[in-house]
Amino acid sequence: MREPKKLYNLRYYARRLGYHFSKVERVVTVPESGRRHKIEEKLKAWGYGIQLNIFSDE
Repeated sequence: MREPKKLYNLRYYARRLGYHFSKVERVVTVPESGRRHKIEEKLKAWGYGIQLNIFSDE
């Protein structure tokens, strides 16, 4: 089933800002700089877990 349009737009906007989404689980890796509290809040409301990029492998 296709995801709702609001979630699709939110994921698109977050990816452009450097957020990375896991394909298996509903987990988002946040960028080291440019974190947006409002985006993370909305992603949590959709059931995503927030993970810090502690290894900075990118």
